[in-house]
Amino acid sequence: MEYINLHQAIFTIEPDTIFSKSMKVPQGFWIDLYRRHKAWDYSHDDMQEWFNFKTNKQISKKTLYRWIIRQEVYNEAQRAIGKGSYLVNANFFGKNKDFVVKYKQCN
Repeated sequence: MEYINLHQAIFTIEPDTIFSKSMKVPQGFWIDLYRRHKAWDYSHDDMQEWFNFKTNKQISKKTLYRWIIRQEVYNEAQRAIGKGSYLVNANFFGKNKDFVVKYKQCN
């Protein structure tokens, strides 16, 4: 059974902070884009178009997919941390388990 330590940056640093630095966009930009995806059902094409419109930059579907997963993983980790857990079974992340295990191996 594989356990994941939730003290790592991917679980503790808000993805919006990392996204804003890496994509050179204002803080809050990723949160707005992610909400459009989750609440308004924006497709990856819609997200790309909106990102391009707002920033005059390109973003790939692969990059968007990776950031969506990072946000979902962060949200799940914060839920566990909020309940006092800092060590969880890899299965805790459900459909994102493989992403978390792969991330753990790279770091």
